[in-house]
Amino acid sequence: MTTSPSDPTNGGEAVVEEPVSGESGAPADADNGAETAAEPEVTEETAPTEDQPAEEQPDEERAGEEPAEEQPDEEQPDEEQPDEEPAEDQPAGEEPAEGQEPAEEAAEAAAEGAAVEEAAADEAAADEAAADELARFAAELAEALGATGWDADHGTVRVKVDRDRWHGAVAAASGRLPFFSWLSAVDWAREVAVGEPAEGAEELEERYEVLCRLSSVTDASGAIVMTDVPKDDPWMPSIVDLLPGAGWHEREAAEMFGLDFRGNPNKKHLYLPDRFEGHPLRKSYPLLSREVKPWPGTVDVEGMPGTANVEAGEADTEGDGTEGEDDEA
Repeated sequence: MTTSPSDPTNGGEAVVEEPVSGESGAPADADNGAETAAEPEVTEETAPTEDQPAEEQPDEERAGEEPAEEQPDEEQPDEEQPDEEPAEDQPAGEEPAEGQEPAEEAAEAAAEGAAVEEAAADEAAADEAAADELARFAAELAEALGATGWDADHGTVRVKVDRDRWHGAVAAASGRLPFFSWLSAVDWAREVAVGEPAEGAEELEERYEVLCRLSSVTDASGAIVMTDVPKDDPWMPSIVDLLPGAGWHEREAAEMFGLDFRGNPNKKHLYLPDRFEGHPLRKSYPLLSREVKPWPGTVDVEGMPGTANVEAGEADTEGDGTEGEDDEA
């Protein structure tokens, strides 16, 4: 619709002109049956932007389209590979460790075996070197003490001297090994009052053997100085003036073996009464308690001791493990 300027003939009123049907941009007359397409109104909300192209179709128009087939995330292998056959040195049914091949396992086992063998060889070499060093120390000490013999078996150095050199040998040894450990004696006898004699006792040289253990205070070295004492003349020079701690040990050896330590100022008994007769650790001393009871560690004992007090003079009965049955009867 257009307006024309006011016409003075019409009283100055503006005339409104209706557009002719069929003109461009004019709506079609309903009587003519023409259809008019309503153009959508363009606003800021519907205007295309740089991110959204104008020709992009709305969701309603794409609703009829069929969605494309979804592809799985993981790619399927074209062909399945057959399982690997076990190695020849691998038992059937056992699979190699995860991340390891049979060849790698074999190489690792071989390396471990070589390491074990090398460690064993090193240990054997170290033991041999220690034994050589111990033997060298024993020979050196024996020479310094004027010993008649020595040995270094089982990691222990033993040096043997004559009884006349006992005091001087201990004095020389204590200069290198100042720590006194113990002193004791052993009765070597062919006949024993209780039990069975030792094997090969017929060829045994009867004697008392006195032993003294001395050790270092700076390392693990040590030695046993020993000497033989005849049974018909059982005396020894005392070493109390050299090692005061040996006094107690000499008193015990004198009480139990009947040795006379000359030079020891205190010879009182430690365990037994002063009027006690005999020396209990001599093999010739009859330990009556061992006649009725088996020695510790004895096997295949035939019959256990009875209830009678043999030492009191009571008659002994065969023990059969039924102690106390007589009293109950």
